[in-house]
Amino acid sequence: MEKIIRVGEKEVLFRATGATPLKYRNAFAGKDIFKDLMSLEGVEEGSIDGLDMGIFERIAYVMSDAVSKHISFEDWLDSFELMDIMNALPEIMELWEANGLTQSEPVKNT
Repeated sequence: MEKIIRVGEKEVLFRATGATPLKYRNAFAGKDIFKDLMSLEGVEEGSIDGLDMGIFERIAYVMSDAVSKHISFEDWLDSFELMDIMNALPEIMELWEANGLTQSEPVKNT
């Protein structure tokens, strides 16, 4: 799935595909996107205590077209204002969740 999302003053193409976890692991030295997301469980909604914003920045980066354009993580983040990514985060995470919900169930062989 893909969607153009406004991040600050820019429109950015984001993709959530089966390759997203692999791109995440390759871009961030073996980090696991699922483990990182699970580490956020139990964080009270609306609270920033115990919240690692870097996880969201990394997810946004690998879902953006920056990886295929070979733009470094730091350069990509540097192209936005401080809160641009955080403001676009709800739409980015909706795209991630929608991708997970639309994956087909494995077929059982009988």
